[in-house]
Amino acid sequence: MLVNATGEDTVTLWYYDSGLRSRRYDYFTWVFLEGRRQSLEEIEAQLSGQQFSAMWSERSTIYGVVEGLEVWGRPSRLAALSREVQRLFGGGMVRTYNSSIHAPHRFAAERGGLRFFHIEDLSGPEPELPACRVELRRDGREVVHLSVNGRRYGRPSLDALDDLLRSMEESLYLIYNDAVGLSYILTIVRERHGHPWFRLSGPSHYASYGRVSYRPPTISVPAMVCIPSDSFTFSVSGTVGIQTLSRISSLPPERVALSTPGTVVSSMEVSKALFSGILVPDVKDDHEWPKTVLQLYSSDRGGTVLQPEPGIYDDVYEIDFSSMYPSIIVRYNLSPPETIRPTQGAF
Repeated sequence: MLVNATGEDTVTLWYYDSGLRSRRYDYFTWVFLEGRRQSLEEIEAQLSGQQFSAMWSERSTIYGVVEGLEVWGRPSRLAALSREVQRLFGGGMVRTYNSSIHAPHRFAAERGGLRFFHIEDLSGPEPELPACRVELRRDGREVVHLSVNGRRYGRPSLDALDDLLRSMEESLYLIYNDAVGLSYILTIVRERHGHPWFRLSGPSHYASYGRVSYRPPTISVPAMVCIPSDSFTFSVSGTVGIQTLSRISSLPPERVALSTPGTVVSSMEVSKALFSGILVPDVKDDHEWPKTVLQLYSSDRGGTVLQPEPGIYDDVYEIDFSSMYPSIIVRYNLSPPETIRPTQGAF
């Protein structure tokens, strides 16, 4: 069972089958540049002699087939190339495709049969995978309380550290509440036993739904799925929810745990496009089509809210609109990403 994928230029796939093993792939892929012929020829000339391979080709977009420059190379170099192209040839002169997709996500999505937590029967239960849950509390750099799978140790003793290492070796998931504090403890464990290797990533910020939010540091350990316990997806649906979303989106589970629901939905669309051979633009510039007043009135009307008369009533019925919402989207073609040219007068 494929459970995770990490890396960028070298993608490492982690499988779980009564234990763990890894397979490594040197990952070369491509990006597509489309736009003014003169600009593309200038870019092609600049790429000569560098660590890229460029060729002219045709690729499909959701609007039809386009001709452009297909550039092959390592994902990290291609991402840097696309950023430079957007800086030098922005404003519509050159459009870039497929360079901003997370490398393990693209690796899995382009191989349609590659699914995280794949199960044969989608109506069956999710597999129960072992987890190590670590909770700790710090006073500055000093850990003053440690709990491993509910076993409380107070300050981390040698027994507590051995218990932690043993639990990690027997588990697939590592669930933690403090990445920095856990890194202090794992450093001590590694000094005593020579492992585990881990990486601590610093804090970051991200924008979602018009708000800028803080993301605390995260930790990663090879052959384990490391999930912060304050992850929205984990707190709502546990590891089962992460497994399900990872399977249907082609996103590695660690990325699912740190993503918003909107990102997961967008990733599902990106996966479908990649598997179907459709280009994914790096910069969204498909604006709404112009409408006449009558078209605007017909297609963009808001909901009608009827205020009830105060009083006491018998025979009151309730419509569960939330449960009906998905079927309404399908019936009336309301989902924006799939509605390229909105149907006029849907209602």
